[in-house]
Amino acid sequence: MVETKKRDFLFDNLKCIGIVFVVFAHLLEGFDTPATNVLYKIIYLFHMPLFVFVSGYYARFNLKKIVKKLVVPYLIFQFVWTIFEYFISHSNQNFLTYILTPRWVLWYLFSMIIWKLSTIALEKVNQKYLPIILIFAVVIGLLSGGGNFDGYILSISRTLAFYPFFVLGFYFKRLNFRDWRIFKENIFKFGFVVLSMACIIALFGFFPGLPREALYNAYMYNQISGYNMLVRLFMYIGATVIIFSLMMFCGKQSSLGSYLGQNSMVIYLVHGLIVRGLSMVLTKFTPYPIFISAMLTVIVIIISILVGKGWNWLKKSFIEAKKQ
Repeated sequence: MVETKKRDFLFDNLKCIGIVFVVFAHLLEGFDTPATNVLYKIIYLFHMPLFVFVSGYYARFNLKKIVKKLVVPYLIFQFVWTIFEYFISHSNQNFLTYILTPRWVLWYLFSMIIWKLSTIALEKVNQKYLPIILIFAVVIGLLSGGGNFDGYILSISRTLAFYPFFVLGFYFKRLNFRDWRIFKENIFKFGFVVLSMACIIALFGFFPGLPREALYNAYMYNQISGYNMLVRLFMYIGATVIIFSLMMFCGKQSSLGSYLGQNSMVIYLVHGLIVRGLSMVLTKFTPYPIFISAMLTVIVIIISILVGKGWNWLKKSFIEAKKQ
């Protein structure tokens, strides 16, 4: 574990919130009830924007780390997922298209590679111009949904649609935001809680029939009924408000949450394989879908961490054996 004095536990705890909801939401996908659909949409309104925001906050351009921590894991897991899904599903899709399409949760790794590579330019931008870059990213994100292509290939749609949150996080690391009044005074904290609730209510009030797929940011506007630029703009606003609310109330000290946050990438990579295995039996527990998903979330996270620890132990043992 990294030394305590070098950790920003606020953002570790935010990553914990993000990864817990990622696992929980993926488990909820196995159910189709009014309650699970409502909860699923609420989570998808903010959980990946939160994850991307925190990733942007920590982002630094380091080509060696990008290759080691993102490119290599992506290639390994992409190969495993591609072989598994292509031959198990007996898909008629071109195999080359399969390779170029990040499989399920791996879109985030691929997009992170692109976003982190972009920091080589962001780091050279004068701080006073970063708001302009953020506005530009929002415009590109909104316009990207108007295309006419498969947004899953090379994770193009999500890379562009979520990029504003990466830039926002990158911008925040240069600001002394902890001294801002909105993050210190209770009246502002209360106001953001109210705004967050209003955004959630508005999601169902303004877009009552919006399919859950619209919240993935993986499709073009013309591919989903009722999905358009206004919906995506609302998502940007709603997610930002909720992120700010979480920042105001999230713990700033070391805790179990910060530990999970520091291990969020391991959980992210491993949980997908476990959840896919569980998806074949999840629908048998339809009487208590939310409770079952919550319990399984805890179990999946624990297993994911143990798998990660086991893998690290094997690597360490292998390296020590080679030295001898």
